[in-house]
Amino acid sequence: MRLLGQLASSPLTRSRPTKGDAVGDPQVLHDVLAGDAMLVTPEEAARLLRVGRTTVYALMKHGHLRPVHIGRSCRLPRAELERYVDGIPNAGLHILRHSAASVMLTNGVPLKVVSEILGHSSIAITGDVYGHVSPGVSR
Repeated sequence: MRLLGQLASSPLTRSRPTKGDAVGDPQVLHDVLAGDAMLVTPEEAARLLRVGRTTVYALMKHGHLRPVHIGRSCRLPRAELERYVDGIPNAGLHILRHSAASVMLTNGVPLKVVSEILGHSSIAITGDVYGHVSPGVSR
């Protein structure tokens, strides 16, 4: 590395703090951003919204969610997630979850698959909750 035309023999950052110096090892930008509660990965956003990861990517692709691009990765600000949820008229995420499950079942998606997508611990729970959707839906 060159500093002001001279060859620098030591790095600019110290690996350990000196006596009286409270600054420790420098953090890599990726580690700082990953630990920041204000930015979440698409996977974390999917868990927060209780939807699949591919749904979050589709929302980003169609412009419903605006990610922050950091190098080759992207993060979603929590404020952006709140903006999106607030823009859903009169429908909470729980209602949307039930609607999605009902649509899947009426279109012939097997009960086991819907149960796994919803994260139910057993297929019986899905059958009990959505048994009324279609005559073919049962335990």
